[in-house]
Amino acid sequence: MIFVAGGTGRLGSIVVRRLVQRGERVRMLTRTPGTAPVNGCEVAVGDVRNHAAVAAALEGCDTAVWCVHGLLGGRGAGPDQIDRAACIATVDAAQRAGVRRFVLVSIKDAAPDHTSSLFRAKYAAEQHLRATGLDWTILRPTCFLELWLDIVRGRLGTGGPAVVLGPGENLLNVVSVVDVAAVVDHCLIEPSTIRRVLDVAGPENVTLVELARAQGATAIRRVPLGVLRVTRYLAAPFAPAFARQATLGVMLNTRDLTATASPAECLPSRTVHTVLADTPVN
Repeated sequence: MIFVAGGTGRLGSIVVRRLVQRGERVRMLTRTPGTAPVNGCEVAVGDVRNHAAVAAALEGCDTAVWCVHGLLGGRGAGPDQIDRAACIATVDAAQRAGVRRFVLVSIKDAAPDHTSSLFRAKYAAEQHLRATGLDWTILRPTCFLELWLDIVRGRLGTGGPAVVLGPGENLLNVVSVVDVAAVVDHCLIEPSTIRRVLDVAGPENVTLVELARAQGATAIRRVPLGVLRVTRYLAAPFAPAFARQATLGVMLNTRDLTATASPAECLPSRTVHTVLADTPVN
């Protein structure tokens, strides 16, 4: 039995669907009953922050996959509570439940001194997992392509402008969640990935402006970089999720976020054109 945390999310729902379709028994944890992404999946109702719910969902499982993040969570549900504390508690619960295999979806460039709390929290969870006796694999994907297509889309669907954080001219690597899910699946059946940290990068380095233009944007509203720099501090006390997005906006415009497609064993291939062809802009 494979336990999936985050099975209704952008990535987790695809992971669950792939696993069920290839005949695996899957149990996903969700806060909302009746939200399984595919028939044939067991649903355990609960929050990843609830230790009892997690422990119950892990019973009888030999494998666990963590696909959760708290980037957009409000007060009490941000990276520190989700990506660090809840993930670490789940790793510990998995060991007590007799789980042997644990795949953690982290983030590329996770580090203890990163400017983003998400990256710091992911790093803390990575280190905790690596110190266990579990057969672990850590995946570090770059920016999710579908997520950033949604963000820059802005009001294109209603005739308004696209929205770009900052100048939007800095290159960043983007990887489709479909490709990331394929790598997760590959790791679960390939023993050579045990106790490895794998970057997961897509085939393209693009700019936010290019993501907007690819969706047909003729008008783009840019949020000034100076506004983002101020917002990441001023918004933190009362709108932490907004502050975290502003922090990412600064990072996307000021750091080298390019990468080469990887891992070689399960090479991501979906491009902006491929993803948009699969999900036409309304």
